[in-house]
Amino acid sequence: MKRTPVVEVRWCKLLGEARDAYDADKPKEWSIEIVLDNSNPEHQAWMQEVEDEFTELHGDIKKSAHWCPIKPDKEEPRKRMSCRMKLKQFEIRGGGFSEGPTVFDKDGNYWDHSKLIGNGSTMRLSYTIYAWGANSKTGAGISLEVRGAQVIDWLAAPDKVQNTTASDFGFESTKEADAKVIAAKADPLSTVEAPSAESDDLPF
Repeated sequence: MKRTPVVEVRWCKLLGEARDAYDADKPKEWSIEIVLDNSNPEHQAWMQEVEDEFTELHGDIKKSAHWCPIKPDKEEPRKRMSCRMKLKQFEIRGGGFSEGPTVFDKDGNYWDHSKLIGNGSTMRLSYTIYAWGANSKTGAGISLEVRGAQVIDWLAAPDKVQNTTASDFGFESTKEADAKVIAAKADPLSTVEAPSAESDDLPF
């Protein structure tokens, strides 16, 4: 089992049931996208390690156009890279289906699945490498199959995909501020101060 350094994540779909794959003919899957900083030495070392795995597993053979899951990030291609990790669900002989990745909190406890993991959270992922296309005319490649995850810094995900925080609108903000805004939207009454015992003023 291999592990990533601590990374920022997007589109975390590791909790609950497997989701439909982009291609409807393929098995359902769990997935997550991680974001890597080109100026971070740990991230650079990990990316090189993943690239080296191709040679270790395939040797000197033709690479597919999509041989490596690490790509330039669409939002900031010069500063960051992104990597999509998946785990396919398969039917178990005798009945039932395979389980998804196990997710822990930063203290090693099982993650509360009612707490959806939002974009911008940081995590560490464990994974295995799947080598494919060894006999393909279009070339070979590798995929990273996510097996487990640990949430280091959690940002809540809104129930529906919508602009909620200052960051969502492209404004200056911090992770802490975004988390407070999301919490306040989920429970608006929590931001209303209760009147003091010495005052007859009401909050409405």
